[in-house]
Amino acid sequence: MSIVIRVKGANFSNSGLPKLIPTIAGFTTENLKGLFLFEEGTVDQAHSGQFVDSSGLGNHGTLRGNWLQPTKQAYGMQAAAGGLGLNTGIPIGQKITIVMAARFNEPDPASNVYPLIFGPSAQMPASIAAAATLGSNKMFINAQFIPSSNANDMDWGVYKSGGPITGDATTRKTISGSAGHANSSCLIGFTYDATATFLLAKHAGGEFRTSAAALAFDPADTLAFGLLNAASGHNVAAGVELYLAAIYSDSSEALLDAAMAAARARITGRGVTLL
Repeated sequence: MSIVIRVKGANFSNSGLPKLIPTIAGFTTENLKGLFLFEEGTVDQAHSGQFVDSSGLGNHGTLRGNWLQPTKQAYGMQAAAGGLGLNTGIPIGQKITIVMAARFNEPDPASNVYPLIFGPSAQMPASIAAAATLGSNKMFINAQFIPSSNANDMDWGVYKSGGPITGDATTRKTISGSAGHANSSCLIGFTYDATATFLLAKHAGGEFRTSAAALAFDPADTLAFGLLNAASGHNVAAGVELYLAAIYSDSSEALLDAAMAAARARITGRGVTLL
């Protein structure tokens, strides 16, 4: 038997006492809008149907255009030629935080290519071999593969179509510390607050941040993600891996760090070593 004593009007929120924080698979549930663990299905079998949103809100992912269903693996999903494009229907709104873990499988390109992993649905490529429309003042997270005589080279970056990210002339900002991580299992985090013009993108090796981010999204934009071509002349190679994605309708560095830590713990438990 236990006894609960309630003191009317008392507030112990700043007492320093431990607090119970609801979580799902290690992710805090407050403002969680989508949690794609990619743990459903049978290993070595083609995935079928929607991609389960484990947040409990029913924002299940659906395939874009003519992308093929991936193959379920113990680590998550492995995509066929052309990569993988998913719609969520989740509005980007004024504040958003997203973490994604993935791995490209790109050959050494003849010229720079910039495959996408996150952005507003209407501007992402509609199908395999299509080009992203990259509407003006829309922001994306992408990779950059650079021709190399020795090994593939890649960095992760924040790209803003049609205008600079921070008021200067630069439309793409590399996430510090991400260079050279071609075709490696990576964890990328992004948080944006339109009301504070705050943007932070993180990778294990470094970050890009600004408190003067130019307008990045229409709040009514919905989110699409995956491993997708940006240009019609480049299709993502087969064999890419998608491990997890989590989406929040809030923005802060503390939230981003917590979500990235939860993602890393979940994926490490599958035997995947993330950069």
